Amino acid sequence: MSLHKTPKVVAVKNLHLAAFMKYNGATFLGFESGLFRFSSEQSESEWRVRHLNSCCRGVDNELMALRKFLRG
Repeated sequence: MSLHKTPKVVAVKNLHLAAFMKYNGATFLGFESGLFRFSSEQSESEWRVRHLNSCCRGVDNELMALRKFLRG
């Protein structure tokens, strides 16, 4: 029995999740029809849980709050 999962295409719309996935080793395949596509052994839901439990989620929240000042 293999311990490695088979890579699959994971498509996400959320920019912050896509950046987190790319930073953490998912292979970026491209952007199409409004979706960031990656090759990964982890499912989208596994990536979402990792992102939610990371410090990156807090940074994302602060970034979005500060971004409002740039819009005027």
